[in-house]
This record gives sequence, structure tokens and C-alpha cells, in this order.
Amino acid sequence: MHIRTVLGSLTLAIVLKNSVALAEDCPLKQISSIDMTVGPGGGFLVPVSINGTSQQMLLNTGGGITSFRQDAVSALGLHAIDASHIKLLSGNGTVSQYYAEVDFGLGNIRLPKLQAIVMPDTS
Repeated sequence: MHIRTVLGSLTLAIVLKNSVALAEDCPLKQISSIDMTVGPGGGFLVPVSINGTSQQMLLNTGGGITSFRQDAVSALGLHAIDASHIKLLSGNGTVSQYYAEVDFGLGNIRLPKLQAIVMPDTS
């Protein structure tokens, strides 16, 4: 039984040795790099560009939609647009039917006319 285990492990090692992937052979390429800082609540803040203005924004990798709080929209001089045919319910129970259109930048990535949901301010 011990010989079988050794021979099986040796065979597996030989097979895997011939199928090693090297980093330079990988088709994936890095397109951007972003410096992050830790915010007051422990979340990660990333530098972004909103309509040409540099800002810090909370990075939420679990969100499927980009969103801004209403106070941020007001501070940036943006205008919330009513989209009453769409309603977004957030995880904490707030509902929004408004969005703002911005020219958004994150690292080397530029998204002109990005439509971001405007969420009501919560206390």
C-alpha cells in the first residue's frame, strides 16, 4: 500500500510539472493600479474623478451599481434625475428612484456619462 501511494504521488508530480503555467504566459494583463486608504469607518477609500473633480470614494466591491449619497450629489453641484420607472432598494431598506449622470474616472478607467443611483442620506 505504501509503494502505491509513493508511485501515485510521483506520477502526479511528473504530470503537474509538465503543466506549470508561467506568469509571462498568462493572457491577463494589469490595466490599472489604485492607491487605497482606510477611511474612518474601516472601509477603503479610493481616489476618483467626478466631472473632472478629484474626490475620495468608498470602494464597495459587493455593490452591483455605483451610487452616491444625496449630500455628495448636492456638494458636487449635480442634479438628481427622477427615474420613477426604476426603484432601487438598498440592503438597509432605503429606496431611491433618482440617478445622476457623471463623467467618472477610477485609475486609468474612464466612464463618460455614468448613471449612478442617488441614495437618500441616512443618519
